[in-house]
Amino acid sequence: MMLALMVVGVAVWLPGANAGSALEQALEGSCARATCTIQHNDGGDITVFQQAAREVLREGKRLVIDGYCASACVILADIARANTCITGKAELAVHQSFTSHVAMVGGRAVPVGPPIRRDDPPQSADINAWVRAHGGYPSSGVMFIPVSAAQQFWKVCR
Repeated sequence: MMLALMVVGVAVWLPGANAGSALEQALEGSCARATCTIQHNDGGDITVFQQAAREVLREGKRLVIDGYCASACVILADIARANTCITGKAELAVHQSFTSHVAMVGGRAVPVGPPIRRDDPPQSADINAWVRAHGGYPSSGVMFIPVSAAQQFWKVCR
């Protein structure tokens, strides 16, 4: 069993993610040619979602949040904000990120044992300020950013 450390919301890490592959991995096939639509995404390895955001921007894709987007998924939407819009069905959920030992099981990284460390996730200053003004990033469970509040960070899809 291989053990490693990673910062995760929910582990979805594969080693050696190449350009183009992070977006596929993070969104699990929910991208058409020019548009990626998120209807349910629990998040995952922050570094994969950060790379996916860079791919969205580099490839000029449109990211539509049309449902549940949690954890590292919100980080993706934040970094790719210029290309991201939200619908009335968007459910954006944030929490503290955690660093955990992981084991490779069936080619996927799975958290092993309790978190080693918890931190606020790497969100933009405006999102951080909103979350802190509403109680801070929870260490267990999630905090939802209502669509009415999320509209100050992301444009509404037309």
